[in-house]
Amino acid sequence: IEWAAGLFEGEGCLTYNQTRPGWTMKIKMTDLDVMQDFYTAVGEIGNFYANRRHPSTKDHHKSHTVWEINRKDYIFELAVLFYPYMYERRREKFREFFAWYFQGNY
Repeated sequence: IEWAAGLFEGEGCLTYNQTRPGWTMKIKMTDLDVMQDFYTAVGEIGNFYANRRHPSTKDHHKSHTVWEINRKDYIFELAVLFYPYMYERRREKFREFFAWYFQGNY
């Protein structure tokens, strides 16, 4: 899990969506093999979209892979596991999520 936390620290994001109230934990990158290993490391929870390309993507650009979770209980589970390995900026975002989560947003 330490490796997965490190990848999330460098490439991931945890954001609150105002439009559809709730949180999303996400990584988007072009390295499919790395993303597959990440998905395995987190227990294959969340959504995994491999080799995605938007119609407007130029031919010389690589396809990307996206992993994301929108379920608050799964986000909580990973946030607890990842927290000790995060640096301050990510820890602050995790604390925002924890505050929201413990306010009873079920």
